[in-house]
Amino acid sequence: MNKNVKKSSGNTYAEDKNKKLETKLKVKKDIIKTNQMYNKVLKDLDIQDLQTFEDVEYELLEQKAKNKK
Repeated sequence: MNKNVKKSSGNTYAEDKNKKLETKLKVKKDIIKTNQMYNKVLKDLDIQDLQTFEDVEYELLEQKAKNKK
């Protein structure tokens, strides 16, 4: 039996492989989108050295506290 015609989960081998690649691509697009938003927040805050979202959140809280004074 030809590998490309082999059935698994009701789809052909090629269809399953294509679906896996689409899923990987979607995950990568989501990661890129998240990184772009993260970078935009850093740029808006004019902060380059923060490593995590927790750091960004902390910085936002600090700025709010300064603005209240």
